[in-house]
Amino acid sequence: MFTLFKFCGRLRFCLLVSFSCSFVLSTTSALAQHIGVIQQLRTSRHCPACNLERANFQDAYLRYANLAGANLAGVNLKSADLRQANLRDANLTDADLRDANLQGADLTDASLEGVFWAGSNITQANVATRWRLVWEMINQPETLFQETSNSALITYLATVTSVAGANFRYRDLRPLSRVELSLRGANFNGARLDGVQLQHQNLDDSSFFGTYLHDSDLSNAQLRNADFRYASATNINLSAAHLEAADLSQANLENALLDGSFLENANFRGSQLAGATLLGANLNNANLFNASFRGADLSGVDLRSVESLAQADFSEAQLQGVQLEPEQLKQAIFCGATMPSGIVHRC
Repeated sequence: MFTLFKFCGRLRFCLLVSFSCSFVLSTTSALAQHIGVIQQLRTSRHCPACNLERANFQDAYLRYANLAGANLAGVNLKSADLRQANLRDANLTDADLRDANLQGADLTDASLEGVFWAGSNITQANVATRWRLVWEMINQPETLFQETSNSALITYLATVTSVAGANFRYRDLRPLSRVELSLRGANFNGARLDGVQLQHQNLDDSSFFGTYLHDSDLSNAQLRNADFRYASATNINLSAAHLEAADLSQANLENALLDGSFLENANFRGSQLAGATLLGANLNNANLFNASFRGADLSGVDLRSVESLAQADFSEAQLQGVQLEPEQLKQAIFCGATMPSGIVHRC
C-alpha cells in the first residue's frame, strides 16, 4: 500500500485526502474521473457539489470535510471518520456508512435513502428525525421498540421508503397490510407477516428465519440470498420472485405459488411444498434433497440441472412435460405422480 499525494508532507489535510490505492476505484478511467475532485479536496479543504459516486473511502479520515451538496451515491464510507463533516444537501443514496463515525456531522436535507447504518455513530449529528428513527431501528431496536408502540411503528413505516438492515425480530407487522419500502437486509426472524403484501419489494439478503408468512404476497419481490429456514409460509405467493441462492430449507411452503420464480442455487433441503405450483420456475442447481412436493404441480419444469433430487417426494405430483435424467428417476419418490409422458407412476 502507498499513499497518494505523499508530497503533502506533514500537512494535516494530507491525511484527509490520502488513502491507499485500495480506496481508489480499480480502473484507470475511474481514477482519472475522480482525480480532479481529490486534488480539489487537497488544495482547498472543500469539495461542495463534487461527484464522488461509488468511490471507495473505507477507513478514510474525513473529519471537518466540506461535502455539502456532493454526490456520494453508493459511496463506500465504511469505518470512515466523518466527525463534524458538512454533508448538508449531499446525496448519500445507497451509501455504506457501516461503522462510520458521524459524531456532530451536519446531514441537514441530505438524501439518505438506502443507507447502511449498522454500527455507525450519529451522536450529536444533525439528521432528520425520520432517519434517526431508521438508525435506531437498525442499531438500537430493543430501545426503540420499548418506547414505540406497535401501532406507532406501523404508522412510521408508512412514511419512509427504505429501511435497509432494519431489525423487526419478533414484531407483529400484520397491521401494516401492505409495505412499499426497501427492506433489504432486514431481520424478520420470528416476526408475524401473515397476509402482508410485499410485492415488488427489495428484500435481498433479508432473514425470515422462523417467520410467519401465511397467505403473504411476495410476488415479484427481490429475495436473493434471503434466509427462510423454518419459516411457516403456507399459501404464500412467491410467483416471479427472485430467490436466487435463497435458503428455504425446512420451510413450510405448502400450497405456495412459485410460478415463474427464479430459484437458481436455492436450497429446499427438507422443505414442505405439498400442493405448491412451480409452473415455469427456474430450478437450475437448486437443492431439492428430501423436499416434499406431494401433489405439487411442476408441469414443464426442467429438473435436469438441479443439485440433488435424492429422497425428494413427488408422490401424486403433476410432472407432465418435466425434463428429467434417467438416473434421477431412481433418486426420488414418484408414487402416483403423473410422469412427463402423462402416465401415472405406479407405487
